[in-house]
Amino acid sequence: MSSTENVLFILPIAKVTPNYRDIYPGIPTAPSTGLSVTSLSPSICAPELTAPIGEISYFSRITRKAEKLPVLAGLMGMPGADMEVVQVARHVLERLRLPTKIHVGRSMFGERDGSS
Repeated sequence: MSSTENVLFILPIAKVTPNYRDIYPGIPTAPSTGLSVTSLSPSICAPELTAPIGEISYFSRITRKAEKLPVLAGLMGMPGADMEVVQVARHVLERLRLPTKIHVGRSMFGERDGSS
């Protein structure tokens, strides 16, 4: 690999499932198989960016209606390539016609229901 090439990793972050606050998550434990994905970039001083790429609907047992969970992509670059990671993420989002800005409320992509 020449010094002009860049490497970008796409990382899985977590399962997309509801995380209810009324359920105790348990005591944190160390990963059983080495370094976790969320510890990788700080361990090697590499830039990491989490970008929203979609939403998944689910039925909430709390609100008793359809809600949405974010789907995220974790992007990690080589140490020192911070701006390149941001530029690649923006380019890919624009190319896929995905939003580059998100909203607060029930939908990060802007669906409003009057309660957000």
